[in-house]
Amino acid sequence: MKSVLIASAVVSSVWGNAIPHRFPRHTELEGYSFQDYVRHAGKKYSREEYGKRESIFEENMKKIRLHNLGKASWKMGVNQFTDMSKDEMRTYFGADKRALHLSTKQPQSMLRHNVNASLPSSVDWRDQNVISPVKDQGHCGSCWAFASTATIESYAAINTGIMNEVSMQELVSCMPNDDSCGGVGGCGGATAELAFDYLAENGLPEEWAYGYYPSTYKSGKNGDCLFGTLTEPARFVTGTGYVLLPRNDYNELLNAVANIGPMAVNVDASEWSSYESGVFTGCPQTDVDINHVVQLVGYGTDPEYGDYWTIRNSWSALYGESGYIRIARSEGYCGLDYHNGDGVGCSYDPTTVEVCGMCGVLYDSSYPTGVAYL
Repeated sequence: MKSVLIASAVVSSVWGNAIPHRFPRHTELEGYSFQDYVRHAGKKYSREEYGKRESIFEENMKKIRLHNLGKASWKMGVNQFTDMSKDEMRTYFGADKRALHLSTKQPQSMLRHNVNASLPSSVDWRDQNVISPVKDQGHCGSCWAFASTATIESYAAINTGIMNEVSMQELVSCMPNDDSCGGVGGCGGATAELAFDYLAENGLPEEWAYGYYPSTYKSGKNGDCLFGTLTEPARFVTGTGYVLLPRNDYNELLNAVANIGPMAVNVDASEWSSYESGVFTGCPQTDVDINHVVQLVGYGTDPEYGDYWTIRNSWSALYGESGYIRIARSEGYCGLDYHNGDGVGCSYDPTTVEVCGMCGVLYDSSYPTGVAYL
């Protein structure tokens, strides 16, 4: 790993980083009621909606309590999603894109790196001060924009020694997705690779100059695109492209995280909503549905539960371990993803692909190249 000294810089404030409400831990849920939850979450519902949410909450609490009675390597807990159904959680992934028609054109070629057998036992790029604060994508399938800008920010910091935050909003509002790769664009999903190409072609502004406002997405709109208009914010950061690691290659990913930097990775987050702490092992090996893009910031070994990947999510710092989740790390654990369009598949790709690693984390990993400030 490179040793990086980060210079001081003016960094925009992050509305998703503050923790406005404290939820109880899994050891504090005895007698915990929906009324308690509404107060802690700061939510307000009509009388009719209140009953519906209470019912969902009670069902989720049963699952949480039952799970925590066992000896799993991770604990479930209460968070902002505890009164939401599985269908409602889809908006926090890359959106539901299964209606896309997919064909069988071959995927692009991938670059391969030499694998270094001598790697540190643990890596955490947060220790190098190249990871910006955790943010919140809100009710928009924009995880791909959050993971890609987070990774752009990291490589800008690694390359220049200065940390600044990059606009997610321009990607959501402006980036085309003509081949329906990972969705239909904007809140309808896309891929980090497309975002890295957009960076190389157009550059991106700072986050403060083109801010992200999740409240606008309740109408299903992606927000106004300012690129090419009289109010276009100044270009701030650029790049030259990206590297896509060989698919389903554990050693390549481990080597890249240790020696190059954080990665944008694609995962099946269908069972992540109740995660509180520990090493997550809750994804199935078969019938995986990769549907979420996140930033992989390191790896390590838990003395009780074994090897893990450290992943930064985009569901606010209220989620999991201060916005992060650790998932089991191993070779193999391969299965089939029958919904490739939910993840990184384009309109010309096969619908079914083999994915490996817990939650399919080994399938698609990428990072931007030539990231620099203008």
